[in-house]
Order: sequence, then C-alpha cells, then structure tokens
Amino acid sequence: MMIYTDNPSQSDFEKLFLRSQRRAYNLAYRLTGNASDAEDVAQDAYVRAWDNFETYDANRSFEGWLFRIITNRVIDLRRRQKRVPMYSLDTPIMGDDEGQPLSHEFAAPDSNPEDLVIDPIMDERLQKALSALPEDYRDAILLCDVEQRSYQEIAEKMHCAIGTVRSRIHRARVILRRTLEIDKAVGRTPRRSSVSKRTPETALCA
Repeated sequence: MMIYTDNPSQSDFEKLFLRSQRRAYNLAYRLTGNASDAEDVAQDAYVRAWDNFETYDANRSFEGWLFRIITNRVIDLRRRQKRVPMYSLDTPIMGDDEGQPLSHEFAAPDSNPEDLVIDPIMDERLQKALSALPEDYRDAILLCDVEQRSYQEIAEKMHCAIGTVRSRIHRARVILRRTLEIDKAVGRTPRRSSVSKRTPETALCA
C-alpha cells in the first residue's frame, strides 16, 4: 500500500512506511492470528498514521507510535467480532503468583515491547495463548505490555475501574504463564540462550 498526496512530508512518510511495513504487518498478524485481518489492520493503521502525520513527533519512535495505532485497531476489531473466549471470566485463579509481563519468559535484555510479539522464538505459542484469553484480559495486557499504558490510561480506555484493570492483567498473566508452561512441558521448549529472567518489579506498566 502507498499513500499519494501533494503534501511535502509525503517522502518522509514513505521512507518510514518502507522501513516499518514488515514489522507492522507482523505485529498485526501476531495480534489477529490471520492474514486477512492483519492486512486490514495494517493498512488502516497506516491510513490513520498518515491522516495524523502532522501530529507525529519526529524525536520519538515512528514504529512505537504506529504500533500503538495497530494495537488500538486490533482491540476495536476484537470488539466488533465478539469472539467467544476459551476461558471463562469466572474461572478461579488460585495461588498468589502475580504473573509477569509478556517479556518475562522470552525477551532478551535489550528487547522492546514490539519484539515481544514479533520474536520468532515464541510467535506461535504466544499467539495461541493470547487468542485463548478472554477478550477483556487480552485487551488489558496488550495495552499494558505492548502499548506500555499506565493502569489509569487503560482504565479510561476500557471504561472500568483501575482495580478491574489490575485484576484483568494479573489473571491474564497467570493464564499465559500456565499455558506456556504446559506447552514447554510437552516438549516445545524455546531456545533460552538470550532469555533474561525478570522480576515483578520490572513490569512494563504500574
């Protein structure tokens, strides 16, 4: 996809588009789980990015800005599709494990939030685990660990209390961890050479 306009900033945008298009599509695919939705989300994100390009701060990461748009579009798509979750919202989560951000099991020390979704080491496993989450849990953890939003910002976007946000993120992390641990237990353990263990204090949002 290419955007045509007489605006002088077109060349700047096209350069950013060419540099980011693969990673943008990959992120959309990891979050949606299918090529058709990923294509729609990525194209819509670029259109929205272009429409708001005059507000983009060139001193900040374009991909970070674009990926926030993609994440928001995926959340909107999930809500429209109203997919049936594989976990019940009432399923009890036992124990006191606070859960870890998506980076805990997989991220290298110098990785960024977008890499958590794109890293081929855990692409398939994490996508399946995310897809199995209840919609509200998935949206909350994506806003926190991919967009790096604060609990207050997430609460405002999801129209719920901060306590509800904390609960959803906690339960999402516990479910993800247990799902991935089961996956590893049956013989699909990822490479661990570059994995960095992190503590709860290193959560991407608080």
